[in-house]
Amino acid sequence: MEARLRDAGFKTWQRIEACDGQKLDLASFDAYSDNDTAATIGRSLLKSEVACYQSHLASLDAFLSSDADHAIIFEDDALVPENLAQLLEGIVQTLDGMDLDWDVVHLGALNINQMSSRVAAFAGHEICVAHFFPIRMHAILWTRPAAERFVQRYRRILMPVDKQLSEDMIRSGTGLVVWPSPVTQEGLESDIEASGGRRKTFKKRWNEPLLRWRRKKRNKEIAAEQMLQFEKARRDGA
Repeated sequence: MEARLRDAGFKTWQRIEACDGQKLDLASFDAYSDNDTAATIGRSLLKSEVACYQSHLASLDAFLSSDADHAIIFEDDALVPENLAQLLEGIVQTLDGMDLDWDVVHLGALNINQMSSRVAAFAGHEICVAHFFPIRMHAILWTRPAAERFVQRYRRILMPVDKQLSEDMIRSGTGLVVWPSPVTQEGLESDIEASGGRRKTFKKRWNEPLLRWRRKKRNKEIAAEQMLQFEKARRDGA
């Protein structure tokens, strides 16, 4: 990662020690409750999911302890392209020159949802408001207010961290995505997504499919309403 960041043009970075899920005792971990999580999403979380969440919180805490206005959090499987720092500097300058309320920018989306509104273009990339914000968090650009809000609201773990961020952005309407994505992931199997026996360690409730369907349906309804309001405000302001 250090070699990739240097090649990408970054001058400074900080490595955050990841939380080791195998060392977590979820039964005595105050930030997490199997019962509360199961009541929210219909299943328990893997230790690796809880550890991933804690690692992102630690990264946000490190950002907030600095004097930086923005920070990018890369997971260690992120493929960071050359000259990314220059691209991001241009994207931030473009956004700062616009009358647009934004909190985070997803730099590694696997696809772009139809519920997105193009707001700018820079260096062959489109910048869009992602009303239905993508999951995965291998490359997220954060503003300080967004980081402050997330650590204040979501230290209690009720779902995987990428889904929590997605739901927060869907409701706030302040999540952006850069497309095509400048950052991709290595094709390595993660602890979270491993196949075989690890998937069977989920403790699912009978109503997990129903809760998942309801949450997805509600998120789509909120995203659609956010998009309608955004496009109306843009027309009215034109």
